[in-house]
Amino acid sequence: MLEARRAALVAARDERKLDDEVLREIMEEIDLQQAVLANWEPGRFNS
Repeated sequence: MLEARRAALVAARDERKLDDEVLREIMEEIDLQQAVLANWEPGRFNS
């Protein structure tokens, strides 16, 4: 899902609908989301 979002953002940038700086900021957010999901362990924070 994140890969599809990433591809759509790059396409919007290529079509000049999205500024490079905005693209970089959103990509950083996606990278953080991917890092969290990659390290997710169900029940990790349950007491």
